[in-house]
Amino acid sequence: MKNHGRCEEPRPKVGASSNEKASASWGLTPLNPHIGHSLPCTARGILAFSHNGEGGTILPIALVLLLLLTMIGIAATMTSEVEIRIAGNEVAYKENLYFAEGSAMAGVQLLEEADTSELKDLLFVWLHSSLPDPNISSNIYWNPDDNNENPAFDGVKGYTGYMAVYQGIDPGGSLDIGGATTNLHQYTIYGRSAQKNGEAIIEVGYKRRF
Repeated sequence: MKNHGRCEEPRPKVGASSNEKASASWGLTPLNPHIGHSLPCTARGILAFSHNGEGGTILPIALVLLLLLTMIGIAATMTSEVEIRIAGNEVAYKENLYFAEGSAMAGVQLLEEADTSELKDLLFVWLHSSLPDPNISSNIYWNPDDNNENPAFDGVKGYTGYMAVYQGIDPGGSLDIGGATTNLHQYTIYGRSAQKNGEAIIEVGYKRRF
């Protein structure tokens, strides 16, 4: 009869060979009569314990840990993507801001170098007496397809420009020198840059006496 309840140490048989006596002295019994390998009695007890279904709890624990690691990895990936988008938007905003400022300064320079007769008659296509649309971002000011009075400056790939609006004479700014009266004229210059799905508009005040 086979003994499944306990593990007994084998004893050497009478007339056994030297190998069988050595196996018995170390508590080893052959696993298979056709195989020469042997296991200690305690090891066979562990195998029997595992075969009884008591050693399978490690599988659900490993699955839970794998699920947690997967969720952490997905969260880290999403956070990285959001941070990259934020950084990209910040770069685009700064580029638009600097280009718009440069465009406005270009308009100021042209007003400074213009002849007074040109300024009096508003001969520049980018110099207006008023704004028909209060929305300075409107395409009627910046898109040449919508309005022929588009900004003349278009230096960087078609997304920068400037325009100026005459605001009249500064009250109290008139001077009478030697019988000649000069007035202080006011202008507002707008510089714009629109690229990378963003837009920046800079407003600069300018005054010139003539």
